[in-house]
Amino acid sequence: MAEPVTFKLTLPAEALAQLRKELGLGEPPPPVDPNAKTYTVVAGDSFYGISRKTGVPVATLYSLNNLNASSVIKPGQVLRLS
Repeated sequence: MAEPVTFKLTLPAEALAQLRKELGLGEPPPPVDPNAKTYTVVAGDSFYGISRKTGVPVATLYSLNNLNASSVIKPGQVLRLS
């Protein structure tokens, strides 16, 4: 079986802002501080997405925050990262 092909698209900031506006995505979330001990959930976040942004495995996020795969996270909720 062939390996999947992946691409990385880099857009100028103005083009990215225009695309986000056209898609109704609003402003991008602020960058994540790699030394942060907590993460504040923003609209559209998922455990997988937070894991990718912070480098903390999903299972660790669950464990540190007394959550599980069926837990729902909400914007403004603060999750422990360590």
